[in-house]
Amino acid sequence: MPTILIVEDEVDLLSVLVSALQHALPEYELLQACDAAQALDALEQLKARGEPLAMAIADYHLGADDGLQVLVSVRQQHPDAPTLMVTGQAPAEVEDQAQDMGTRVLWKPVNLHQFLQTVQALLGD
Repeated sequence: MPTILIVEDEVDLLSVLVSALQHALPEYELLQACDAAQALDALEQLKARGEPLAMAIADYHLGADDGLQVLVSVRQQHPDAPTLMVTGQAPAEVEDQAQDMGTRVLWKPVNLHQFLQTVQALLGD
């Protein structure tokens, strides 16, 4: 089953996004992480099982962590997996850096319809 990694430190928002993805994309397994360490552990588990990553979604601010660095790690390990950064605030240079590495950026507050359309477009569904 193809896997989507979603990393968000706001537990309520994570729950809403996961619920929306489960409903819209039931054919995907969803890995959830609340911080960069959990996200990197999840990536290692996928790698150990020899399973590809279909997509990664990460908030920019993950407490003290930087979600963009999570997406950089995703790009290194799964270069074909599309990436999406969801953020309420990020310096312009971070947005530029994300876009330069092929990462789409969505701004909070998240419009669920736009979020799902973006995810589906990135997945090619």
